Amino acid sequence: MSSSERMFGIFIFVGDAVLVKHMITQEETLISLASPANRQGRQVADAMSGLPRKHRGSLGTSILRAFSIGAGSTGLNERQLQALGYPYESVHITGKNHAGYFPNATAINFKLIFNPQSGAIYGAQVVGEDGVDKRIDVVATAIKGGMTVEDLPELELTYAPPFGTAKDVVNIAGYATLNIVEGYSEAIQWDEVEHYRNQGAYLLDVRDAMEVKEDGALDGFHNIPLNYLRRRLHEIPEDLEVIVACHSGQRSYSAMRVLKQAGYKAKNLDGAFKYQAPMHPQSVSKE
Repeated sequence: MSSSERMFGIFIFVGDAVLVKHMITQEETLISLASPANRQGRQVADAMSGLPRKHRGSLGTSILRAFSIGAGSTGLNERQLQALGYPYESVHITGKNHAGYFPNATAINFKLIFNPQSGAIYGAQVVGEDGVDKRIDVVATAIKGGMTVEDLPELELTYAPPFGTAKDVVNIAGYATLNIVEGYSEAIQWDEVEHYRNQGAYLLDVRDAMEVKEDGALDGFHNIPLNYLRRRLHEIPEDLEVIVACHSGQRSYSAMRVLKQAGYKAKNLDGAFKYQAPMHPQSVSKE
């Protein structure tokens, strides 16, 4: 403001080409997106009108479409967190854009990144044909509102078969992360399997035999379907750490709990076959 209350005597820089404060790191960064730029313009206009607004930072929430596939992101990704030295873990959830029994349901692949100690939400990435924007917007709102993974299972999102599922993938991601934060689950990622294999871990696949035959076997994994696990525990060496996989990670979590209850040291392969197969196609073999 100049000496005259009616004149602004400063240079005002807003828009895509200016540094902004990242809401999570509180550090200056470049986020060249139209939505933050437009909000900055409104904040400047409010300030010029005598209504100062506090700029709380940006998350870099973005989305794009490639042919029929949408991909969205909000917050920080793993590469950024590694560079910052932040402790983090991630979960991969596979769900549907709406109820699976309703026509034209499509897959939603959801990744949530969080602090395993505090439960703070660092970011999310979502890929799918439909409903990507909804899930990214929900997580972006949760981060802006200071929510943690503990709040995600309790989010009351719209549900009717044509529009969503009774437990949305965001809710399910909240349950999965909360299991880790509260110590009920230990997970490894697809790029850690080889390390555990070299360490002599027992690799267990709890998919049904027909699934393994149709989709392919994970090399080095012993197949014991979940329904038969309790009666076949004697086949698993008690002195080895067990890495458990299934198709998407849900049944392998249940198997991990069974193994831990029986005294085994066990970990769940996050995302399981659904992510291991495309990331390491050479690790899948079919008869």
